[in-house]
Amino acid sequence: MGKRTLEYVRCAHEMTGPSAVAGRRLRLTILTTVRPDGVARVRLETEVGGEATSIEGVSTAPVACVTNGQLEMRLHQLMEELVRGWAVRR
Repeated sequence: MGKRTLEYVRCAHEMTGPSAVAGRRLRLTILTTVRPDGVARVRLETEVGGEATSIEGVSTAPVACVTNGQLEMRLHQLMEELVRGWAVRR
């Protein structure tokens, strides 16, 4: 997608400090659900969550991660393109 992870995800972010993405192992959970939305229509919903752990081994406690919404939007666009391409080939 051409961007670094820290442009999409923030972990253990303090209002006055940087994100903890750098120097951590990131584990994301990405869930896209297809739901009916009227007759012959569907709605795609994408949720992203995750956690990060230190790669230095100093602390094994994970910290929560959130996105700024751009990752969900990009994944949603990619899913729409995939579905449209599939519908055209049918």
